Amino acid sequence: IPDSVVSLGEYAFASNIELSSVFIGNGLIEIPSYAFTECVLLTEIEIPSGIVSIGYSAFLRSGLTKVTFAENSNLVSISEFAFSNCKIAEIAFPDSLVEIGGYAFRHNPLANISFGENSNLRVIGASAFESCNLHKEVSLPSKLEVIGDFAFAFTSLEAVTIPASVTEIGTGVFGGCTSLTTIEVETMNTQYKSINGVLFNNNG
Repeated sequence: IPDSVVSLGEYAFASNIELSSVFIGNGLIEIPSYAFTECVLLTEIEIPSGIVSIGYSAFLRSGLTKVTFAENSNLVSISEFAFSNCKIAEIAFPDSLVEIGGYAFRHNPLANISFGENSNLRVIGASAFESCNLHKEVSLPSKLEVIGDFAFAFTSLEAVTIPASVTEIGTGVFGGCTSLTTIEVETMNTQYKSINGVLFNNNG
């Protein structure tokens, strides 16, 4: 996709079963909804620095195993179902990212997710990482405010630390996490606390 292209339509390459590689130029600021959904031979993508948002179901059920973000990324939002039902094993999110939408990475073999020390992430949506292979411990970013319902449900997490910034934790966030033994809450959190590794809100 050359730099001269400044917009794509929804479903632009959807269900293209022969598309195996894509280079996205610097003209786009958005990857629209369903743009590459069900492109089953598309295994890798680099999101260029000019992309601000990735649309609803943009890569849903594609063949992606690897997603990277260019240096100096300006990505702000990843919409619902954007990478759901792909084959992504690990991902490092750019510091610019503010919101990960609901179901965005649901049903991926994700074992590792990482956030930078200067991450601006505020929201992890409902079921964003549900039924992924996340193992051991995830370090949540220090500006995170909202963790949606079932965000990490049915993963292999063993330990989680809730940052002081978190003000809203949904229902069943860690439901079905049979390996999870410890939930810690940073001491400056005003809404939640941890007692013997168990999460409570400060009202009870």
